[in-house]
Amino acid sequence: MSVRPEIAAPITDLPSAMAWVDGLTRAGLMFHFEDSPDQIEHAGSAEPFFTPEEWPVLEDRVATMYALDWPEHGCPIGYALEVMGEDA
Repeated sequence: MSVRPEIAAPITDLPSAMAWVDGLTRAGLMFHFEDSPDQIEHAGSAEPFFTPEEWPVLEDRVATMYALDWPEHGCPIGYALEVMGEDA
């Protein structure tokens, strides 16, 4: 299985990190960035939410996001919470 495009999108700077979070939210793939991707399961089942191929990509994207300066939101989770609140 391949990596979904919303997950594979590169993060090179703050705007691309924000776009990545936006894409995850639109695709219904949002997760708490402090959770290990290999431990996240579909609601009501023991099936993994992400594929083994996606796990290292997600870990890389999250690490890249945390290395960026988030002056308005403090951290990637702050931005994700804002996005999810707007979409709720």
